[in-house]
Amino acid sequence: MQPSTIHEGGCLCGAIRYRVTSAPTALVVCHCRSCRLSSGAPSLAWAIFRAADFAFTRGTPAMFASSPGVERGFCSRCGTTLTYSGSDRTNVADVTTATLDDPDAFTPTKEIWLQEKIGWEAVDHNAAEAAGLLDHLIVTIARQAAPWRTSPVFSSLPQGKLV
Repeated sequence: MQPSTIHEGGCLCGAIRYRVTSAPTALVVCHCRSCRLSSGAPSLAWAIFRAADFAFTRGTPAMFASSPGVERGFCSRCGTTLTYSGSDRTNVADVTTATLDDPDAFTPTKEIWLQEKIGWEAVDHNAAEAAGLLDHLIVTIARQAAPWRTSPVFSSLPQGKLV
């Protein structure tokens, strides 16, 4: 997280800009169908701030009522998804993490709506990357060990295959 408590961001075309003057209260990745469809992505990262500390500094987003009591803000020129607001959560401002000028400073700490997650998307992205490296290492070692595949160690595996 940035040491400064002033964070800025905006849309792809620059027509809309915003500023936040506090640290986020939460950093999440949402897997719900509504977030997926609004962003066209398998999930959507949100940085959640106190509403009193959030303001648009240029332009006004178009709003779409995606479900009862929920509005999503987006740029009507370039289509960038910018905000989420719920009538039951008026004290917070949710902004899409990727629209912050320094999104790397806002690493999500929680994933939500996992029951709606697309099956092929990894939940823990770091663990998924590590698992991929481990699989590569296992395959590499197995290839190097090919002359010994007939040994009792390898033949005791189901159908003589590496797992």
